[in-house]
Amino acid sequence: MKLRFAPIVCGVALAIARPAFAGDASCDYVEIKATADGAIDPSLAALKSKLQQPPFNGWKGFTLLKQGTVALTKGKAQALALKVGAGSVLLRDRDAKQVALAVTIDGGDGTRLVDTKSSIALGDWLLLGDNKSSSKEGHIVGLTCK
Repeated sequence: MKLRFAPIVCGVALAIARPAFAGDASCDYVEIKATADGAIDPSLAALKSKLQQPPFNGWKGFTLLKQGTVALTKGKAQALALKVGAGSVLLRDRDAKQVALAVTIDGGDGTRLVDTKSSIALGDWLLLGDNKSSSKEGHIVGLTCK
């Protein structure tokens, strides 16, 4: 009886040791135009507190340009369908509480604005954008994953 029980215990231990989230994630994204004047678009209410903190608090108006959802598989970059420029996101890793992403964003002229790696808690927002202080307009992309 001990011989029959031992393989079952080992099988259970191996199943527990595997990561709960082996690699996929679904992320929602928003593309935002930031301006010196104006107000926060009501559709961006969930991001209001983040948009009122540095480095975004230099702008007062925030307008939703586009939003979408992207399905991610670990290690495969996916394009973000942006209205201005281009973007991509790659799922580097995931666990039960957070995702690790690599994100690139190019401006409308093809200039690389963002090329970063970041980890965010599931359900939290990562906001990335250009930091051209001489410009009266900004371009922000926000991501949240589950």
